[in-house]
Order: sequence, then structure tokens, then C-alpha cells
Amino acid sequence: MDQVQKCSICGRERTLEDAYDYHPLQALTGKPLGWYSGDDGEVCPEDMTKMLRGQQ
Repeated sequence: MDQVQKCSICGRERTLEDAYDYHPLQALTGKPLGWYSGDDGEVCPEDMTKMLRGQQ
């Protein structure tokens, strides 16, 4: 059974609507951010935006 990815900040589960992964160029060009997945955890686009803006 596949494990559902969850945001390590808010706990939101990744869905099919979250098809895009985060790429640094998204932040540089002002495009919507994708889902971050790394060895240090998962972060949803909304929390990734807040972190990059210094709001968390």
C-alpha cells in the first residue's frame, strides 16, 4: 500500500491536484510553487510560500 505524503508543517495530504513539484525557478519567476519533497520532509505549496516570505 502506498503511503500518502503529508505536509510536515500543517499535515495536509498531497492530492492529484498537487501534481507539480517545487523548483527554485518557480520562486524566481513568480510562478505558483509546487510541492516540496526532500529528505527533511514534505511541504505543501501554501506553507512553502509562507516560508519563503518569512511568515513562518
